[in-house]
Amino acid sequence: MKLRALLTLTLSLLLLAPIFPAQADTQPIKVMSRNLYLGADVGVALAKIPNMPAAAQFMWDQVQKTDYSKRKKILADQIRAESPDVIGIQEATIWYCKAKFWSKKTEVFNFTQELLAELNGDYIIAEKDGVQTNNPGYSIGPISFLTTVKDPETFQKLFGQDKADCGFQIGDALIIKKELSQYVNQVGNSEYESIYKVVPTLMEINRGYTWADITCNLRDDAGGNVTRLVGEQLQKQLDFAEMSSASAGNDYKFTTMFEVLDGGNGANVPVALETWEIYGCFLQGVNYGDMAYGSNEAAQIALTIRFDNALQTPPGSGVGAAIGRTLGDVATGVGV
Repeated sequence: MKLRALLTLTLSLLLLAPIFPAQADTQPIKVMSRNLYLGADVGVALAKIPNMPAAAQFMWDQVQKTDYSKRKKILADQIRAESPDVIGIQEATIWYCKAKFWSKKTEVFNFTQELLAELNGDYIIAEKDGVQTNNPGYSIGPISFLTTVKDPETFQKLFGQDKADCGFQIGDALIIKKELSQYVNQVGNSEYESIYKVVPTLMEINRGYTWADITCNLRDDAGGNVTRLVGEQLQKQLDFAEMSSASAGNDYKFTTMFEVLDGGNGANVPVALETWEIYGCFLQGVNYGDMAYGSNEAAQIALTIRFDNALQTPPGSGVGAAIGRTLGDVATGVGV
């Protein structure tokens, strides 16, 4: 029962290798975001607790009324009209039900898979090395007597009875054009560990968002200075001889900066198009490569950097900008 942010997934795709390497400058990646919508107002349902059966029945009735079988056709038409390369999916929902408390749960609705089917297989969930960008968030499982709902039209066909125990799983996903699957470079998920207990043991949510790790490739110099600096940072994090770690984050965490340049070199001074200040960094992993003496290529050191926060500069713009909030307003995230 966890919640991760779509931002995490989006960054974790890292993203696609150039669609056509020879034409990388003229082949931008087109991205779309769509909220599939759970199908019911969780806020209203929570207000009915501790009457769990009433809350469950309300949500199930709402799902039937919002009718995803009609909504997915509209979503598919929008996607075909825009033809995005990557689609960030929010509220990628699966509804499960089971006939008896000892029965296995049956998948009744899978909004993501139904949308993919409506798109005739032109899009797939992004995947690399067996890992998919399909990140389950929070869920409430089917619980006998507590989440039992009545729907004769649906359950007679599935179970031969009018009622069933139902629950749902909600998360995020990234889907891409099938033709681009070979260009996915890396995928992964990261989790935020602050837990909010909506209903203890039944519904616990990992709150907020977390940044995905950064992969940074360094080229070692002839004197081995880069290698030594990386080693010193690792030693700050963990004394390998004594097998003792730092007592606090400020003993080893560092700040760094990444600049996106315009490609100018030689006679042209490169211009920083975008700058990120990265705070609370530490090395999650280091790969020194082969270090083969038989190769005359420069030694590459791949760093995986985990960090606490990042801001776009100059201050006050992009991520980290001051955003006005209206007290008392609620962002529902309701989609088509």
